[in-house]
Amino acid sequence: MAQIRVILMDDDLAALNFQRGLLMRDLRSTCGGSVTGPEALLDLIESIPSPLAPDVVVVDAEYETQFEELRLPMLIKTIKTKIPTAKVVCLSQYCVHETMREALNAGVDAVLEKNSVYMGYVAALVRTMHNELVVCGDIPAMLCRLHGRQATVLPRWQPHPDLRPVYLQVFHLCILDGMSAREAGREINRSPTTVETYLKHCYNILEDGWIDSTDLEAIKETENWENLARRDWAFHKFTAFPPKAT
Repeated sequence: MAQIRVILMDDDLAALNFQRGLLMRDLRSTCGGSVTGPEALLDLIESIPSPLAPDVVVVDAEYETQFEELRLPMLIKTIKTKIPTAKVVCLSQYCVHETMREALNAGVDAVLEKNSVYMGYVAALVRTMHNELVVCGDIPAMLCRLHGRQATVLPRWQPHPDLRPVYLQVFHLCILDGMSAREAGREINRSPTTVETYLKHCYNILEDGWIDSTDLEAIKETENWENLARRDWAFHKFTAFPPKAT
């Protein structure tokens, strides 16, 4: 599986950095550019040479513009005209009914609620590459049902249920933020040795197979996945969606 190239538009810089960080950390993806508004997004698309055209364009749903041509429905249609091969993903904080309906009617390929997809962000984009329509969040799923749209409905992302709060804290500091055991220990008032012990518990918990098989196969299709360091393998499992309910 080749890396999916993603470009981002979000007027929230914290959200933009969060998405970019996940894309660059994950084996399955890379970030081809990021901007904070629709005009800059269209300029970015125009400047990208064809060999580097994105596979996915992620557009924040909540942004302000005074131009009708740059409102969300028209922006989605414009992106699809300029890059017909790209999937267009609408990422929303609030999932307002009217906005979500307009995005779906404009032909968006995925509608993802930020709080629902959270750490499963890249996994959701990978699913979007292989499905006609993907939604995550109660309102997008409801709208698809009401309008008779066939969609792949992703569950709300959640961490492994056996990861205690202190384990999650250490995992975020060391694996996601890249702190050393000593630095993380200062943050939570624990010794480096205790932090390392907590990390080992995280690794052991994440190895029990609590991961959707679709995400597991997508990880195994990437180049050099067998040579992943234990912490990187833990990262990929942590950010996968939970297994389907039986």
